[in-house]
Amino acid sequence: MARKKKQKISMRVLKRKAPKVPDLTCPIIDDVISSIDRCEDGKVYTLKKSEVRTIKKRMEEIRSANDGLRDSGRYWYEKTREIIEPDSMVDYESN
Repeated sequence: MARKKKQKISMRVLKRKAPKVPDLTCPIIDDVISSIDRCEDGKVYTLKKSEVRTIKKRMEEIRSANDGLRDSGRYWYEKTREIIEPDSMVDYESN
């Protein structure tokens, strides 16, 4: 089994390597809900009112989950910044 290589790395380097935070998805969710509303009006395809309510509820659950993930990311980033200065070096194990 290969050993993990230990190295010194700065917060700035870790930030550069971090995955991109996704764009806000709420406008997309709003667009989907708007499309569903048009279907409900019978302009494209008629959905049952219960189907529309269920879809909207699920989309709002997605919006809430996305907000929670984004808030969690901000929290952990801020906590890390409190501990590690941008140019300070910390031990880091690369895979």
